[in-house]
Parts: sequence; structure tokens; C-alpha cells
Amino acid sequence: MVPDPFRLDSESRLFLHLLRGAPPPDGPAVRHLDWRRFLLRASGGRVLYAVARTLRDEAPALVPPPVKPTLARIVDEGDHRRLQLQRTLEHIRRRLDGRFPYLVAKTARPYPYITFDVDLLVLPEDYNAVARCLTEGGGRMQAYAPKKQHDLLVPGLLRIDLHHDFCWQGSHFVDAEFVWSESTTTIIEDIPSPTPNATVEWALVALNLLYERTYLPWLDYLALQAWEQRGSPRAVSTEENNGAPLPALAQAGGPSPQAGIEGGVHHAMISSQARLHGWIEGLSLLRSLLHAVTAACALAWPSDAASTPSPRRVPSPAGGDRSILAAQPGYACLPLIFSASMIARLYAEGWRRRRSLPCHDLAYAAFAKARYHLTRGQRFPIYGHWFDLGEVPCR
Repeated sequence: MVPDPFRLDSESRLFLHLLRGAPPPDGPAVRHLDWRRFLLRASGGRVLYAVARTLRDEAPALVPPPVKPTLARIVDEGDHRRLQLQRTLEHIRRRLDGRFPYLVAKTARPYPYITFDVDLLVLPEDYNAVARCLTEGGGRMQAYAPKKQHDLLVPGLLRIDLHHDFCWQGSHFVDAEFVWSESTTTIIEDIPSPTPNATVEWALVALNLLYERTYLPWLDYLALQAWEQRGSPRAVSTEENNGAPLPALAQAGGPSPQAGIEGGVHHAMISSQARLHGWIEGLSLLRSLLHAVTAACALAWPSDAASTPSPRRVPSPAGGDRSILAAQPGYACLPLIFSASMIARLYAEGWRRRRSLPCHDLAYAAFAKARYHLTRGQRFPIYGHWFDLGEVPCR
């Protein structure tokens, strides 16, 4: 999963510069960049829009002329998809506000990105009424049995994934009381939306990584870091971001996530849920991985070193310690796909603690990992590319 010791490869360091709002200096890493591969990795990391915007607006001199039209098309299509998200959230707000309690979950981010759907949580007793309310006048419900939910398909809007609770691989991992506790309001694409608090959002995204995606994209890594340091993110709005530079993201080197309360995240509450529902080992594996990546980002961005705890010994996701400050480090890249051993440990814990062995999900995890390697890192689990990069010139 991560080499021992762990440092970011050259492309990942370029991503870090761009996502932090600081264009990288011109050099061999940029001049010899395989642009098609780089943009495919950005798409796999779910940051293609943000990277293209920064390159187009802040660092056009670094982009070869044949690539610039592609960046413009990426931004144009991304702007259209962001407006779809805005219209979807406005549809939900207009239909449900004052009538039903609801939460927009796993959607708020501190910078713009592209999503295919909106996760909407409602109370079990309101589930059918909310579905009718949102599809009235055009739209339909479509059952999605693996996650015990329905998808609401309304013309012109993103898919609305309607939940009365959250489950992965047919199992429940958090209590309803935990998810609904101390909700907040977040501005997402100019629409005020009720959302879970930072602790709950951190836990839901962590569960999504562990039991659905099985890889760590830039989008989710930086969102988890933002929740750690600032609490609930103030999502970037359409108005303030169209035609303006992307905001600098959270500091890459932050506090260790193992502590009880870091920024807006109460990790003791998450650990309690993990012990109760049988995913404490998976949570520990993810925390170790996040800590290793944070330390690697700090090495790639030396100005963060003063605010980062010494990463000289970092717990390994596979057990034991790994020194990440050795003289001749290995290299890894983000987005980072989970190792076969980590995936095996997740499913082994599920069998031991929850007596759950979802064969379909296990088979997909094996297929997705094989496909990732056969395509040389161009296809990631679950998430598909929203922009066709097949015609992008390599140089």
C-alpha cells in the first residue's frame, strides 16, 4: 500500500502544489510531464476540476499549447456539473424545508469538485413521503438493494441517493443517534444545506473509503484534513469561485488524528462507534495511513514542518512501525489504492466481529484492484471519469 519509507512521487508533489493554490515552479517534473496520465490521476483522485482550474487560471505558462484547449473544456463541463449540483440542492431545499427533517451528507467540501449524486438522509418514518415529495411532477424511484436505499431520478438534476440510515456491505456501522447529533448548516454551491457535524462527516467518509472505495483519493484526504483542523468546512460557492482563483486548501501537515479532539473532530466518539459496530481495526488502519500521508505531505511542503508532529516513527497500516525519514526513501502516489493485505484485514475483521462476509463486495474489490494494475493506474474502484481524457496529448 505504501512503500517503506513513504514519500510522495513527483506527480503527487505537483498535485499538492496545485491543490494548495501555489503553482509549482517550472522544472523537469513539469517539462517532462505525461499530461494524459497526470489528468487521469487527477480524475481518479476526484480533483480534476480543481487542478484544471488552477492550471488554466494561475499557471498557464506551465501548460503546453496542445493541452490548453482540453483544460478549458474540463472547466466548462465542470462548471455545468456544478450548476447541476446547485439545482439539485435547491430542489431538495425548496421541497423539504419546513416539512421534513433531513441532512445532506458526504457532499460538502472546502473546494469545488464534481459529483454524480447527492446523499440525502431522512427519518425512517418520512422516507416514502420524502420520496414522493421529491419526485412529484416528474421523476421516479429506483431501488438499490446492496445499500438498502432508493435512488431518486429527476430530469435535469443529479441522482439523489435517499437513505433512512447508512450501511455498507449490508451492515450498519454507526448509530442513527450519532449521525443526527448536533447537525449544522453548510453553504454548498450557494445553497444553505443542513449537514452532519464534522465528526459525523469524518466518520461517514472514512467508512466510504474503507468499505466501498478501497482507495484514498486526494478529494477525501484533503476533506478529512479540513475537518480535522477547522471543523465543518465552508464549501466554496459558485458565485465566489467562478472567475476567481481557487482557495488555498487546508495545511497538508496537521495534527495527528489519533488524539481525542482535533479541530472539529471528536475521535473518541468515532472510536466508540467503531468498537460498538465492529470496525475498530479498519479505523486504526485508516488512521495510520492518513498519518503517514500527512507526514509525507509535510516532507514535500517543508513550511508545514513546524506545525506537524515529528513523523519519525509512524504506525504501519500493516502492523509495526515505519521510519519515513530514512536517507533513501521509497515513493508512493496519491490517489493511493489499498493493498491486498489491508483489504483482506478489513474483510477478516468483518467476519470476526460482525459475522459478515459479503462475497459480492469482496469479488468486486479483487476485480477493481486487478483492473487498476492492468490499466496502469488509470481506472479506480467505484468512481468513473466524468470527462473523456482519451484525446489528451501526452506532451
